[in-house]
Parts: sequence; C-alpha cells; structure tokens
Amino acid sequence: MGAFVKLEGVAQIPQGLKSFHMDVQSEDGTSYSLPIPLAQISQSPVVFVQPKFVPTPAGAEIHFGSWLVVNGDSRQRLPLTLPDMAAAMRAANEFLADSGISWSSADEDIYAWTLAYVERAKAGGR
Repeated sequence: MGAFVKLEGVAQIPQGLKSFHMDVQSEDGTSYSLPIPLAQISQSPVVFVQPKFVPTPAGAEIHFGSWLVVNGDSRQRLPLTLPDMAAAMRAANEFLADSGISWSSADEDIYAWTLAYVERAKAGGR
C-alpha cells in the first residue's frame, strides 16, 4: 500500500496564512488560478517543496516525479529538480541549515551551493 500525502495550497507565515497559486490558460482562452500543492519546510523564511507544474494547452500537469525547493517570500527556487518529495525536503533542510548560504545570497553562490549539494548527495548515495 502506498503512502498518503496531503499537500496544501497555503503556508503558515508569521502574520497568518499565505496562499500560493499558479495562473494557467486553457486552449479556449479561459484563465484559471490553481492552488499550488506544497509541503512547508520553514516559516521564516517561508520555504516549501512542491511538485513541478507544467502548463499545457489544455491546462496544467503536475509531475510528482519532479520536485522543487521554493522560497515562498520571493518565489525564488533552488536551481535543481529533485526526483521525489523526500529528496526535496533534504535539500531544503540542508540549504536552510547552512550558515554560509541564504536566499539573499547572489545567484552565482546559490548555484555553486546547489552543485556542491548534488555532489554530496551523489557521494552519500541519495
């Protein structure tokens, strides 16, 4: 039997709740605002993992085999796609725990951190 995971479209922030949406347009021109399913990792900064959304002519596809780590405050993402939710949560937690990097770091530094993380994950068998 598989696991059950409930993903929400809202995150807890110090001021209360914040919802996250993605706008997509269907072939007939109708626009939809869809809640982004997410699992929150931290509150300040708001960091969550989400499955990858792919806009299509008919709407959007959710790819549960591709996960992203997102800063909900700025919508900035780590520059990597992870194979599952657990891997995304490990990457998010390691990023948040590293005192040498933050979401306010230069893009080049975040990219370099990501490359180093991938190498560590490969060496660790993850």
